[in-house]
Amino acid sequence: IDPSENPIVQIAKNVGPAVVGVTVSVRQQTSWQQDEQERVSGYGTGIIISEEGYIVTNNHVIAGSDSVKVTLIDGKDFPARVVGADATTDIAVLKIEATGLTVAALGDSDKLQVGETVVAIGNPLSSKLAGSVTAGIVSAVGREISTNGYSQKYIQTDAAINPGNSGGALVNIRGEVIGINTLKSYLAGYDDYGMPIGTEGIGFAIPINTAKPIIEQLIATGRVVRPGIGISCLVDETNQFNPPGSPEGVTVVKVVDGGPADVAGLQPGDIITAVDGQEVKTGDELTSILHEHAVGDKVELNVWRKGQNYRAIVVVGDLNKMSE
Repeated sequence: IDPSENPIVQIAKNVGPAVVGVTVSVRQQTSWQQDEQERVSGYGTGIIISEEGYIVTNNHVIAGSDSVKVTLIDGKDFPARVVGADATTDIAVLKIEATGLTVAALGDSDKLQVGETVVAIGNPLSSKLAGSVTAGIVSAVGREISTNGYSQKYIQTDAAINPGNSGGALVNIRGEVIGINTLKSYLAGYDDYGMPIGTEGIGFAIPINTAKPIIEQLIATGRVVRPGIGISCLVDETNQFNPPGSPEGVTVVKVVDGGPADVAGLQPGDIITAVDGQEVKTGDELTSILHEHAVGDKVELNVWRKGQNYRAIVVVGDLNKMSE
């Protein structure tokens, strides 16, 4: 078989140059030095997404850094500016001043199917392994993982993803980036003796369709506006934990002090059954409706509280500002 006919070989040739190394440094002063010195604090990967030099990576790759350097596949280094970052979705955008860049084509992650071949490109472990290519399949789509109190859906793959791959490309067989490699599961559980059980072949990527609007906002404004009303909800699609006789809906477990829901009088234990007349049964449904609104919009909630139904008018706010 001619190797040139292998689609993975073509993906490596075509997409590989659009995948870059990201080196982050921090300034440090020792007891015997008066001047601060920069030292490398970590490595990661990024994807070139425009001819203007915009690069997407993971927020955790660049968080806390004092300077960022991008290394192209040909070994050329460029200082990078952090355009914006969103810790909630773990997405960051960098920019370098360079010409003649290879730009990755972005695909449609909603069309992914379980069992589909995918290729991961990145810099596992260190910059010395830059441009490493591994192949596997889509093990699952819509795999929900909660980090820092925020639930997000990921692509699960058995393509090898290791430290340093973060921010790298997960590519479909057509050579389109359909995910941003972000983490690997190291822990499957514990054995009978309480010892951790490691895992292999379980990696996760942020779907590119999830990342696209975040990237656009970061490039446009440097930050992400996340519409919300300032509540935490019970994650229970069966409503089995709701009080007897209560309706189906979204159970409020926490209200942010001073947030829109607090101002409107919502309380823990309330059950939201509809938003602007549209029934909601899960937190995802509620979030989806709120994301269709802009900050400052008013929404009408149907709320059940201790056997009584009432309506509350809530002004949509920016969740990021509520957490500041």
